[in-house]
Parts: sequence; C-alpha cells; structure tokens
Amino acid sequence: MLVEDRAEMRRYVRQELTARVKNLIELRRKLRERFTRQVVLKPCAVAVESQDEAFLKKVMTVVEEHIGDEEFDVDFLCRNVNMSRAQLQRKLKALISQSPMELVRTIRLERPRIC
Repeated sequence: MLVEDRAEMRRYVRQELTARVKNLIELRRKLRERFTRQVVLKPCAVAVESQDEAFLKKVMTVVEEHIGDEEFDVDFLCRNVNMSRAQLQRKLKALISQSPMELVRTIRLERPRIC
C-alpha cells in the first residue's frame, strides 16, 4: 500500500467514525425527549417499598403459612427465604431485634390471642 492510500483510508475511517458518533448522540437525544414526554409519574401511583419491608413481609408470610406445621423450624424458614441460618439471624436481629426462633415463638404465642 502506498502512503497516500493509507492517509486516504484514515480520513475515510475518521469521517465514518465521526458520523456514527454524531448519529448515536442524536439517537440518544431523541430517545430522551420521547421518554420524558411520555412518562409522567403521579406520586400516588408509585408504590415505594424498601428491601427490608419486602424481606420482613416474605418472612412473615412464610411463618404464617407454615405456623401449624409440626416440622416448621428455623432451617425450613431459611430455605424458604433463601438465606443461610447465620445471615437470617443477623438480618432479623438488625431489623426487629429478635432471632428467627424468637420471632417464630412470638408469633405462635400471639396467634391464639388474635384468633
């Protein structure tokens, strides 16, 4: 290849890259405009639930569903919330200051009063 051919090729590649970058930038701008016009969120329509609240709801649901099972224990709870026993212990202690066993015991004791 001649030196002049290489220089011509570089100019062509540079022009092509510049055109592609400009097109991508323009496409992003159009997408941003389109979505900002379409999406209007109303404060009451957005339900915000923290991860901790969702976790506690899941734990409570599992406990409530299986509270009558004789074989329900902390290991069963761990399997159903997909956590190790140690991780479940730490998380519940941090959130509600109770161990998993204390939580199950409290729910079992409180359940007859409610029903």
